[in-house]
Amino acid sequence: MNIRPAIANASIADARAALYYASRYVKQASDFDEDGKDVFEDGLDAAPSQFVQELTWSVVRMLEADVGNKAVSFSDDAVVRSLDHLTAVERELDPVLSDDLIARAQELIDSMESPPLRPPR
Repeated sequence: MNIRPAIANASIADARAALYYASRYVKQASDFDEDGKDVFEDGLDAAPSQFVQELTWSVVRMLEADVGNKAVSFSDDAVVRSLDHLTAVERELDPVLSDDLIARAQELIDSMESPPLRPPR
């Protein structure tokens, strides 16, 4: 199972959103299928962009191709494996900071001065 190619060219925010909606769909596929609910309807929040919606369906199709079934027919084991994969990929989205970047950030923090404290009146 490898959905990474589907999100490779997406921003971190778009990839994370697509993975969220794909996870939501995999967990509740029968509810969305039977009730005709929209996986992108999220309470008061606006629906995600068209790009995120298309990316979500691309991820779902890749999962379904790997399992060999529509998500609505996934076994409990297939749901767990799919969710584990989605979670693992989501964890990889955060950039890894280089030692140089960490050192420069530490230098900046060390160079900062606190404002002088005045006693209360």
